[in-house]
Amino acid sequence: MKPRFFALLAAVLTLSLLLIIPVSAGNASLPRFVDQAGLLSDSDAASLTALLDEISERRQMDVVIITVPNLPDGYYDIMDFADDIYDRAGYGFGTEYDGLLLLLDMGEREWWISTCGYAITAFTDYGLEYLENQFVSYLSAGDFYGGFREFAGECDYLIGLAYDGEPLDYYGGGSYGGDYYEPYREPTLYDGGRLFTSLLFGGIIGLIAVSIVKSAHKSVSFNDSAEQYSVRRLNVTDSRDVFLYKNTSKVSRESTSGSGGSRSGGGSSTHHSSSGRSHGGRGGHF
Repeated sequence: MKPRFFALLAAVLTLSLLLIIPVSAGNASLPRFVDQAGLLSDSDAASLTALLDEISERRQMDVVIITVPNLPDGYYDIMDFADDIYDRAGYGFGTEYDGLLLLLDMGEREWWISTCGYAITAFTDYGLEYLENQFVSYLSAGDFYGGFREFAGECDYLIGLAYDGEPLDYYGGGSYGGDYYEPYREPTLYDGGRLFTSLLFGGIIGLIAVSIVKSAHKSVSFNDSAEQYSVRRLNVTDSRDVFLYKNTSKVSRESTSGSGGSRSGGGSSTHHSSSGRSHGGRGGHF
């Protein structure tokens, strides 16, 4: 076998993953959180594992987090290592191995998300960018537990959007200037405060306007024409687009292949791992 495979085999065996024994897709015995870098306490690791297991089983899509102190010898690209762990360990649900894996390399302070199967559809290039903006700041601040929980929660949210037929994606022109789909979230207390303030402000303006109009009418003689006076309507509204979905089946979107992807058409950029399987993904430093 090639030295590259032995490097992978040794590294993943230390993560308690069986690379040389075939396992079925969606094998619940595989750990969905492996903290080789020792970032979390035992209690936090157990809590995070329970969360990842619950989301994975409910969504029928593996959500996995693995940390390592360094990439093993023979690996110079975190993307390659993340893809190989996912493929050879046997992660993923169904015949398409649906799921995603977040890998942290503490040596280079680098992260990579590897998507596979239906996760490529659910986590578009834009969706992965959105996901990065939600959890990476926690990692930069050293709050790994908070970052991992944020990652898991947002994965659950984005998978739900995809199952409802509208994965978070980018639409429009070839740059950030185009339109994109922004998912609806439940209104917060902040939103309610803004609405109340708008209504109150609108009411005050309305009262002032009515007072002015009444005052003006009092000064008009019976011979004056009412057409000389007009009242401008004041409409103060707080509107938002609400998207409601009833379809819970998986809905595919056309994806684009390439190293960087294309925003003009949305979708997901893909590449092939050493096993020949198709993956999407995104990564960076923290």
